[in-house]
Amino acid sequence: MNDQNDMDMPIAILSILSFVGLVGIGSFFTGVFTPVRDWLLEWKIAVPSQESVIAVSQWGIGLDLPRLVLLAVIFLSAIALLISAGRKRHAPKNR
Repeated sequence: MNDQNDMDMPIAILSILSFVGLVGIGSFFTGVFTPVRDWLLEWKIAVPSQESVIAVSQWGIGLDLPRLVLLAVIFLSAIALLISAGRKRHAPKNR
């Protein structure tokens, strides 16, 4: 009796290709992110992880308290604008 399914080989090949692709994408983003990281630090959009409240230690950058507050204000403003636009769109029209 043959226990192998006709789909076993294509699934194995796709699994190997997916793994190789993910490793390749990871190494690509590591190479691309270094200039981006340097730009974020140069323009003071982010701070080094030693000075931050919330840090991404793998990248060596983070956000301190003033940048976190600014990010929260931007995020909450965007949500408020979306809610306002949604209410105006679904409001009954007065003619």
